[in-house]
Amino acid sequence: MSEKDLKIQKLKSLQDQIANGNIESNIFDETKSLLSNEYSDTQTVQSLHQLEDLRANEEEVYNRYSDDRMSIVNQKDDVKSEQSSKKAFDYAIRILSQRDYSTHKMKEKLKKRGYDQNQINEVIDRLNEFNYLRDDEFAGMRIKQLLYKGYSNTYILQKLTSEYLNASESQIEEVRAKCEMSQDSQIENLIQKKLRYKEVPDDFKEKMKLKQKVTAYLVSKGFSFEMISNHLSRHI
Repeated sequence: MSEKDLKIQKLKSLQDQIANGNIESNIFDETKSLLSNEYSDTQTVQSLHQLEDLRANEEEVYNRYSDDRMSIVNQKDDVKSEQSSKKAFDYAIRILSQRDYSTHKMKEKLKKRGYDQNQINEVIDRLNEFNYLRDDEFAGMRIKQLLYKGYSNTYILQKLTSEYLNASESQIEEVRAKCEMSQDSQIENLIQKKLRYKEVPDDFKEKMKLKQKVTAYLVSKGFSFEMISNHLSRHI
């Protein structure tokens, strides 16, 4: 078989592949190269134009199919996202029915649940829209809780800051006034609680040991050494 016959056979094979739907670039390019290199008559030029038209048509169909498929995938993703956002909101309402949450705590709960940041922001916006998250009231409740646990103003301010809640010294004092709990009465109650059923030893070393123990306890509640010393000197 001559070299020309081999090329004709190769060309026929490539054209058959194109006819069967193979639109890979290398198939088109190889066919075009054989046509342009081996033939220069009018029929060949027409074949080249037909080949280019076929390639353009196949690519247009492929791109249209890809766009349609992507559109369907995006629609499915939108539906899934909407369903997931609804579940996130329902979950937030359910846990709010059990207890109050600050905005920060709610975000943490939703994040641990596996929801992404966009879904979390959407839920928070909806909760605020219904006034279900009230950080000011939540901060007041936390202040009251911490006061009854014996914590000082300094400790409470630091604690609320770590919980992303805004509070001020004056706000704490307002809650103290409502609870009738000054810092002086608070520290006195803590000292009496710590010394309850205990006798202050006469031995100096033992007395200092007890004093250090009570001091450490009061420091853990956030009180200053000066305040502790002033109150503790009346007892030990």
